[in-house]
Amino acid sequence: MATVRSPDSADEVRHAHPDASLVVEILDVTDAEVGQAVIDRHRPDVIVNNAGDALLGALVDCEDDAIREQLEVMLVGPNRLARFAAEHRRARGSGRIVNVSPTLASAPVPFTGCSVVHAQIPISDLRSMIYAYPTFHCGIEDALRGLS
Repeated sequence: MATVRSPDSADEVRHAHPDASLVVEILDVTDAEVGQAVIDRHRPDVIVNNAGDALLGALVDCEDDAIREQLEVMLVGPNRLARFAAEHRRARGSGRIVNVSPTLASAPVPFTGCSVVHAQIPISDLRSMIYAYPTFHCGIEDALRGLS
């Protein structure tokens, strides 16, 4: 099962994997209702979060709405999906969340607007600590993987 943001992307994924019995759904990570429905329908063992959006320019010059959209796409939406999926994973006692981020997530570069991406690191680390906490332990792993 895979999710993408647009019908064109869904067609590309299906075309790239013609022999696979792959279900492809449209999912905007900022839409909580659709996210809940997709998670409840498929109850995924693994979530690979590769959601992202470019915000170019000096962060101090970026409008509040643009920064809010970045936070929603790169932090709030993926965390929401992890929360929805955790409900099902706790019952199974296992699961994995992999957050894919650009290399820039760990090295700030001026005028790229990547400051929002930096927040993925502590959020992923925090979820890992919560999932491993003795009174909450549920076998879910959370990891951040950088792309170079």
